[in-house]
Amino acid sequence: MQRNSALDLLRVAAIFAVIWLHVSAVAVIPGAALERPGWLIADLLAAFSRWSVPAFVLLSGALLLDRPLHADPRTFYRKRARRILLPLLFWTVFYILWIFLNQRSIDFTPLWQPILQGRAYYHLWFLYMTTCLSLAAPGISWLLSRIRPAWQPLLAVVLLAGGMADVVWRRVTGTPDPYFITQWIPYTGYFILGGWLMQRKPRYSPGVYATIFVLASLLTAAGAAGLLAAGRGLRWDLAFEYFSPPVALAALAAFRGCQSLQSTALEKHAARLRKLANLSFGVYLVHPIFLDLALKFGLRVEAAPLLLIPLVSIILFTLSLGLAAALAAHPLTRQLI
Repeated sequence: MQRNSALDLLRVAAIFAVIWLHVSAVAVIPGAALERPGWLIADLLAAFSRWSVPAFVLLSGALLLDRPLHADPRTFYRKRARRILLPLLFWTVFYILWIFLNQRSIDFTPLWQPILQGRAYYHLWFLYMTTCLSLAAPGISWLLSRIRPAWQPLLAVVLLAGGMADVVWRRVTGTPDPYFITQWIPYTGYFILGGWLMQRKPRYSPGVYATIFVLASLLTAAGAAGLLAAGRGLRWDLAFEYFSPPVALAALAAFRGCQSLQSTALEKHAARLRKLANLSFGVYLVHPIFLDLALKFGLRVEAAPLLLIPLVSIILFTLSLGLAAALAAHPLTRQLI
């Protein structure tokens, strides 16, 4: 597949939004209360970051489902294994040691539970999930080759709706999160949609998609505040779930908005976007280090969320980008990111 600057732009924007998501979570999740000073602002800012994770799955589908993976799965698995397995193993061990450095102790008895759930550290679940999704990709490709293209979005919507229903059921019943070996299944909906949308030109202008994105993010914030105000047994953060309809709509709008950009407008930035996009995986892997250090040394994002969420996100993005670039510069560490 020819390099696509619009997808590079989306990847860079999405990885910045992931950092924004984790920074804003510090202000919005602990002690959530409408009457808490600054909570509504933190809620609003956090809502504009939730699209980022679904967008990365859409990107994976767009980049992988442009060819019949089931025709040569062995070659596909060999390439993906080189890309994913070493980072998966290295960063799992690294963050277990990171926990030890921060807490000075590790209780290995309960440690297996978060690892089996793909949560050796709070952000690594995505790496475990995408690893399983990659294993399933040739099978998904085979299935899609036998389904009429017009029916593929319906299959995707059913999978996403099932994912949301599962989340609601688990929150209501208090059921633990599933093991990572099955966690990928509902995300297949985004994966399929990414591949399907990539084959079709956007119908509307970037401005229309930007408007949809803003409205969907505002609806996400309003949904969280509304559920918190209602307090009728449903967790307020259901509105922030990655299968929530407004979050899904924001992710799709961001994806289509980038697709709709004129290639000539991105040409002069293509080389820079490519370099930044190539570092996005490394930024994702290392950014919790800087956030943890900031929190350890007294950062209180909730004290001034309107100022600190954007400011801290920019600083952490810059630091993470620098560390990722340093790791990418050396042949021995390049394989880790």
